Amino acid sequence: CCCCCCSRNSAQVPEWLLQEHLSGLHAKFNASTYHLLERNCNHFAEEVLQLLCGKSLPDEVRNLPADFASTPLGQMLTPMIDGLFKNMAPV
Repeated sequence: CCCCCCSRNSAQVPEWLLQEHLSGLHAKFNASTYHLLERNCNHFAEEVLQLLCGKSLPDEVRNLPADFASTPLGQMLTPMIDGLFKNMAPV
């Protein structure tokens, strides 16, 4: 039996369920939907972690984009970052 090593409430998540979940996330997380601040690897990891362990990423990880955007440098760069990702053509 192939199961993921992370358990959720003492019941393991079968590999087939993880694969099905990952396939379902493809439309939400792919090259054409990526955004450095709004939809990145941390957002993807949050979704998978919820399935595997029923837990969230630590707040300091989940809040990184907002923390960055609230700094003087972040306030200056966020509009440029938004423009870069919102003007990209879908792949």
